[in-house]
Amino acid sequence: MVQPDLFSDFFDRYPKYQKEIEKNPQRDYVIIDFDDLQSWDKDIATKILEEPDEYIENLSKATIPFTNLNRKIVKIINNPNVAKIRKINVTQNAKLIQVRGIVVQVNPTLFTAKDVAWRCEKTACGQITHTEQKEPLEKLIAPKKCTACKKRSTFIQDKNLTIYTEYKLLIIQERYEDMPAGDIPEMREVILLGNYVDDCPRVGDYVIISGIVRIKPPQKAIFDYYLEANYIGIENKESGAMEILLEEEIEIRKYAEDPNIYNILINSIAPELTQIDHIKEAVAYLLFGGVRKIKEQTETRGDIHVLLVGDPSTAKSQLMLALTKIAPRCEYIVGTGASGVGLTASAIKTEGGWILKAGALVLADKGIACIDELEKISNDEVQNIHSALEQGIVTLHKAGKNVRLSAQCAVLAAANPASGRYQKNSPLSENINLSPSLLSRFDLIFILKDEPERKKDIEIARHILEHENHKTISLIPTNLLKKYIAYARTFKPKLTKEAIDFLIDFYVKTRSKFEEKENSPIQLTTRQLEALNRIAEASARIKLKDKADIEDAYRAVNIMTKFLSDVGINPETGEIDIDLIMTGKPKTLRERMGAIIKLLDDNEIHEANEIINELKKMDIEIDEARKLLIRLSNEGTIFQPEEGKYKKAMRG
Repeated sequence: MVQPDLFSDFFDRYPKYQKEIEKNPQRDYVIIDFDDLQSWDKDIATKILEEPDEYIENLSKATIPFTNLNRKIVKIINNPNVAKIRKINVTQNAKLIQVRGIVVQVNPTLFTAKDVAWRCEKTACGQITHTEQKEPLEKLIAPKKCTACKKRSTFIQDKNLTIYTEYKLLIIQERYEDMPAGDIPEMREVILLGNYVDDCPRVGDYVIISGIVRIKPPQKAIFDYYLEANYIGIENKESGAMEILLEEEIEIRKYAEDPNIYNILINSIAPELTQIDHIKEAVAYLLFGGVRKIKEQTETRGDIHVLLVGDPSTAKSQLMLALTKIAPRCEYIVGTGASGVGLTASAIKTEGGWILKAGALVLADKGIACIDELEKISNDEVQNIHSALEQGIVTLHKAGKNVRLSAQCAVLAAANPASGRYQKNSPLSENINLSPSLLSRFDLIFILKDEPERKKDIEIARHILEHENHKTISLIPTNLLKKYIAYARTFKPKLTKEAIDFLIDFYVKTRSKFEEKENSPIQLTTRQLEALNRIAEASARIKLKDKADIEDAYRAVNIMTKFLSDVGINPETGEIDIDLIMTGKPKTLRERMGAIIKLLDDNEIHEANEIINELKKMDIEIDEARKLLIRLSNEGTIFQPEEGKYKKAMRG
């Protein structure tokens, strides 16, 4: 039996803990560094890991002389007995270990019995016998003999005299860097008891947990385990928290100083893919990201969002899967698998209360989220991701409570055209079943078309089949690239005056075309200006610069121009029209729809043929006129009181 005074010498040797206790008399715990315990007595420190129930209990009792409370709870940090979630085994039962993971579920606070009161049912007895409940998941076991009448008896639990303690269940998932490639992440239960419930992290938090391995009550002959938490620490989610050795930093800086670094990066991202360099350049900016800005009560995101819309077999999914290997933190989800918890988060009603579960965007906080087959995600789920894309938060309204979860992540999304193949003579809004409000959240959108082109097809075929040629391409090793990105994201570059002037000049000149020509569409808005800022900062991060200069601004303008020429061209006029993305309606379409509305008197019913004849005078073809009527009717601007007749809808 270990005596509490065994540890009195430890507190004498390390008076900082005594001072900490006296400084915070209301705090019911003290955090002790395992390194200090090991320096004090290696054998006893080892015993704490091997027999934590007994040794930590007595370490706690040793705090009594320094406090008015009965004792302080002792929480152990820097536990060297580190294990991966999937590697915990039966040999670690009842031992103190440390794991790292992501909180994916938080259950409501419940109560578990700590000291169970049993009432003897023998006639004229009724005495209470107490039994200690050592583990919360074990069944309550009544005593066999009454301590008063000394006879075998039957007992019933007296719930009023039973002593309870708070109980909370967490589910943690192993971190992506701890997973073997291609495996499904493993999850484990963590139990918080009593005062530890106050340490409960939030869904999506990255945690370090020191806890005692407990075997669950068996299901037939099958045993599982859980962790009873002793200490929970919240890790820094920033990618820069990744450990980078000095020699790795030197190598990273060498790459950053290479004048050909942008091409090296493009080659290093999914090197098996070719002929999409501009898209891989955009993905590089997404990986390195811009700087999040906080001014008074407003925040501007630094994350860069990219959407790829393309034909089948254009390597959209392959590019995303490549990101899961090189991004310091990345969550991948397919639209068809986004049910249940989904992209954001969900609150599920249970008998014990509300269970909060994290979705992909919450788990990807401070990292990258890859969303494949975006068009297959339900409309309700799509609506939920608007605030995540713009403000980096997910809000849940359940049971009269508002829960806000952080989802500050860059998004690379991919979607297939509505008709199976992209129709180049139709605008983006007609090619994909996504709302303009969602499309406008993406900084860059690119189209991937599978069109036969002899020279291009030969180059792609050679790249796929001649594997030896890949060895001649300069690539950054995957593990180093991951650390390069993490290291670069610690830089906070600011635009130089020359870069600011360059971006302003581009913005003003592009918009001035609207003033110069009366019917010209608007080609740029402040959304694109903010995106240019983020991309220029990402470009500067690639070269590990504290300033985003005119070269970075030029690169931002160049990739933005490619995006606008790829997606923002009105097929009818050949001009860039940003409203194709922002509203889903090019300027020409808005004008024609406006013309129809003007033709309709507020309270009169008009024949369809009458409207079509008037539109013919405006050089609008009959088929186009009919499509416009159908579109206005679907939007609720006009309606058909009877077949072949239209009337303007009254707005309340």
